[in-house]
Amino acid sequence: MTPGPKTANREERIQMFWSKVDIREDSDCWLWKASQADGYGAFYDGKVVVRASRFAYEVTYGPTDLYVLHKCNNKLCVNPKHLYAGTHGDNMRDGPSGRRPSFYEGEVFLMIKLRQRGLSYEEIAPMFKTNRHAISRYCRGLIKVKK
Repeated sequence: MTPGPKTANREERIQMFWSKVDIREDSDCWLWKASQADGYGAFYDGKVVVRASRFAYEVTYGPTDLYVLHKCNNKLCVNPKHLYAGTHGDNMRDGPSGRRPSFYEGEVFLMIKLRQRGLSYEEIAPMFKTNRHAISRYCRGLIKVKK
């Protein structure tokens, strides 16, 4: 019988965690496929619900008292190579407002075509190394494009 979330030991919990991740190439975003809270992956660590990105970071690199931040700016990404520990100041400087992507007309055209073919914003975002909110705003014409 497979252990449940409350009875699993650490190794079983880690296996449960990675079974909920769409693992791709090392350089790609690995998207969390399970529970979410505030747009971030959420995972029960045996005591409390934590952000999936924090669990992935701490399983890979060890515990940290710092923030766990995304290099890729994708809230659902749990690829340890895309995560780093930083301060609140790092988070403010690195946040979406500080590094909103800028795309060319051809890239936005492709985003729109992918949406028309039925892909979700969440599926398109990793292709452009951004988040679903940016894809949505570009597709709706809310952000100016580079010529």
